[in-house]
Amino acid sequence: MKLQYIYQYDAFTYQGEYCSGKLIATSKHDAFIKMMQQQKTPLKIKLYKAILLKESDSQYRIQLLEQLSLLIHSGLALLPALTLLKNECRYLHWQCVLDEITYNLAQGSTFSKQLSLYPFYFPPSLTYFIYIAEESGKLDEIITSQASQLKSQKVLINKTKKALKYPIFLVFVLIITTTIMLLYVLPEYQSLYSSFNTDLPLITSLLITISQWIINNSLIIISLLISLIISYYCARVYFFSFYLAEQQLLIRTPYIGILLKYHQLQLIFQILTITQQAGLPLLKGLNFITEQLTHPLYQRALSQMIEHVTQGKSLSSFMKHEPLFPPICHQFIISAENSGQLLFFCQKLNEWFNHQFEERLNTLNSWLEPILMTVIALIVGTLIIAMYLPILQLGDIIR
Repeated sequence: MKLQYIYQYDAFTYQGEYCSGKLIATSKHDAFIKMMQQQKTPLKIKLYKAILLKESDSQYRIQLLEQLSLLIHSGLALLPALTLLKNECRYLHWQCVLDEITYNLAQGSTFSKQLSLYPFYFPPSLTYFIYIAEESGKLDEIITSQASQLKSQKVLINKTKKALKYPIFLVFVLIITTTIMLLYVLPEYQSLYSSFNTDLPLITSLLITISQWIINNSLIIISLLISLIISYYCARVYFFSFYLAEQQLLIRTPYIGILLKYHQLQLIFQILTITQQAGLPLLKGLNFITEQLTHPLYQRALSQMIEHVTQGKSLSSFMKHEPLFPPICHQFIISAENSGQLLFFCQKLNEWFNHQFEERLNTLNSWLEPILMTVIALIVGTLIIAMYLPILQLGDIIR
């Protein structure tokens, strides 16, 4: 995706009136075309600033949708509601986006079409649901559900980051500490002891040997690591079978596999809930979920599910024999089919998997931290022993 910029302009309208303002474009040429489409003849176009989206932008997107839903639900039309939100917006780039959207809406364009022009700000899934909302007349309901979905995704991402932040920090500290002690501290003991004509303790000698081997082969090790990283990246991107095998291995890994499953299932039932609220047929909803998923195993399972349902078979019968869907999925969906309340049971499954994911993540974090602390203590303790044994031995020699 191209980097976007804010351009400042001076222009004349087709009615001969002078105007100035700011707009978003990928280049000066793109800014010129946009101004001509808005029936403005540019006099001067100047780069104002580059746009770099931050964490606050995702938060504002949620806030924008929540406020827009509230205004529409209160009886305000879409265009006046967006104009009001634009005037109250404190982010310049969002003001420019909303300004262009409101201008084109006033010219007769649709809301979903305008959102599709700004994938940098509005994800394609949101645009698709807005299109459904326009067709079904449930704009406020769909916008509310989308705001809720984006908020839950943000909370989930933040919790995952928070859970992994401390373990990653511990690993980083371990690597730095071990590297400094192996490559800079321990080798000094070898030169110190050589003047006393005495042997180093076995553990110190072993660690110094490892240290010398790393120093002597550092270029080879670095080259090998870089080659492995590049090879892994290329294999993952260009060979789907490798990527599929990797995901199959991960999903069978204890704890990590459960987290992957629960995250994908929560996403599936969350989107299915929204499509049911919008009045979308089941098959269309499943097709849309397949497009939104990124995990290849669940993409394949959803494709098989669609084929299964197309043949006139029930959704629950597929889930019963598919190991990627736990027994609770079959139990809830068969209850939904018998009662005709698919929306209700999808909501419950979404909530259940979301809750289970959070619990498993907290459990993993509570286990991971002590394990890492133990590993760090063992490694650092070994290095300290290797450093102090020669000092004690040196004291005996001097006495």
